[in-house]
Amino acid sequence: MAFLFRLPLMLLELLLRRLLGGDDDARVAPIVTDQAARDAATPAPPPPPPGGGAFTGTGSANGGAPPPTADEAIARRRARDEANAAAPDPGPPTPLRPIGGSAAAGHLDTEPTVVESFGDPDDVGGTITVDPPWPGYDGDTATAIVARLRDADNATKGVVALYEAAHKGRKTVLKAAG
Repeated sequence: MAFLFRLPLMLLELLLRRLLGGDDDARVAPIVTDQAARDAATPAPPPPPPGGGAFTGTGSANGGAPPPTADEAIARRRARDEANAAAPDPGPPTPLRPIGGSAAAGHLDTEPTVVESFGDPDDVGGTITVDPPWPGYDGDTATAIVARLRDADNATKGVVALYEAAHKGRKTVLKAAG
């Protein structure tokens, strides 16, 4: 990083030496050596593809041996499947506590307990209460509401549609809100 800050100064010094001192170049060491120029001209080898690549002959997983042929891989798979089939079945695991239990032992509650209940048990429908979209909405005319909905966002239009459908049901307002 420090080299990047010094580079402009080094270049300026080199330029000034060339302009002002004609034979001072013999005392100044070349900045780029021949070996550095050759190394820069030689392209770097491409990086290996991610996740491996073609077989290179060296590998730690298989000890440097070439990968198996398709027939060898199939034979290995069949031998592995036969070994797994010949292995004894371990059976089901032993449960940590007894399955089932009895009511007398105190493991199960047999009586239902009502926690809390509200409203009529036969009415399973819910109710939604929607407040007016803005103060003074109920006193506004349909024309004023439609004009305000032209510049409104989708959330405001949705609230107006819900409120209007539940209260006055004006078609022009519902159309503008939809």
